[in-house]
Amino acid sequence: MTDSTLSKSPFKLSFSEIKSIFKRDIYIDIISSAPFIRLKNVHFLGAIDFVIGKNETRKERQNTRYQHSLGVARLALIFSKKKQFNPDDEVLFVLASLLHDIGHAPLSHSMESVFVDTFNFGHHQASERILKGEIKNLASIWKIIDLYGINIFRIIEILNGVGAQMYREAFDYPINIDTIEGILRCIQMMPNYEVEISPEDVVNELANISVNSERIFDQFWNAKNYVYQNLIHSELGVIADYLCQDYMSNARNISEDFFYDSEIKFRKKHSKIFKLLLSLKRSKSLNLFAKHSTDYYERVFEIKWRVKLSNIEDLKYRYIQHKVKKHLDW
Repeated sequence: MTDSTLSKSPFKLSFSEIKSIFKRDIYIDIISSAPFIRLKNVHFLGAIDFVIGKNETRKERQNTRYQHSLGVARLALIFSKKKQFNPDDEVLFVLASLLHDIGHAPLSHSMESVFVDTFNFGHHQASERILKGEIKNLASIWKIIDLYGINIFRIIEILNGVGAQMYREAFDYPINIDTIEGILRCIQMMPNYEVEISPEDVVNELANISVNSERIFDQFWNAKNYVYQNLIHSELGVIADYLCQDYMSNARNISEDFFYDSEIKFRKKHSKIFKLLLSLKRSKSLNLFAKHSTDYYERVFEIKWRVKLSNIEDLKYRYIQHKVKKHLDW
């Protein structure tokens, strides 16, 4: 794996690119497994991906949990290289990065809140069950990891934020490899906002934090605020999520097994919600629906300018987020 290969920042990797980046057999075995391939049919932004854009473009088709997971794992390799991880530590970290979203359900976060309320069960718990081999048709992940002699519980520790500090530095602070990839993936779908940083730019600073990192981190944090204000919490985004949650609350014959479907399989059983989202996308009009109102919480991301960066802990005090309750009539 060369520096030039890792320094590319595509948001959609072909299989030949995957093989050139992820050299170890265990990475390719995981990426080729049925549970990981399922993520090709789980949209990254859930319902929002079904209502943005006039037509489905290449950028929209790449917006999946599969491509996001590959992107996070690529950043994990960059971080590992910068921090000079030994081979065993790199493998654990990259596997955790590949598998951090393995339990996401169809329509992702758009449906999950209702599922949590109903079953007290979300994608974190689903991921853990898949990794432990408890879901029969998705047990190949556990078998692959066990075949290579790796303790699955060390990966689960990293995902639960109780692994070694070197992993927490990349996963558990306000700016981390998961949100770096996700936010900049969203930004490249928003033509009205330009950001001059790449995911690897931010990760390189994360691996070697200093006061000089502030310029790039500030750009990223402002980009994150823009994504939430203008995409995730846009009027269309809020309504798309509402439609999914309302459908889920009233749907019949929904069980925990739903979490392990692809969107293609889920769509065959529950086509109504997809028809509603398609109508919203085509018309961009709320007149299709009866009068509604909904409350939601909007995330706001702020920079505390007086806090200067000298180490990883300072990220918690310079980059702040909070929620504001909002109301939408439509």
